[in-house]
Amino acid sequence: GIVQYAVSLVDALLFIHYLAIVLLELRQLQPFFSLCVTRSTDGETQHYNLGLL
Repeated sequence: GIVQYAVSLVDALLFIHYLAIVLLELRQLQPFFSLCVTRSTDGETQHYNLGLL
C-alpha cells in the first residue's frame, strides 16, 4: 500500500542522493594545472589557470 510506496520512494531518493555525492567527489579529483611565471627583472609573479590537460 501507501507505506510500501513511501519506503520505495525514500530508497530511490537516498540512492540518487548518494550517487550525486559520489559524482561530485569524483569531479573534484580531476587534475587541474596552474602555471606560475616569475619575471626575473623585478620578481613579479603571475599565475595562469590552465584547467584540464
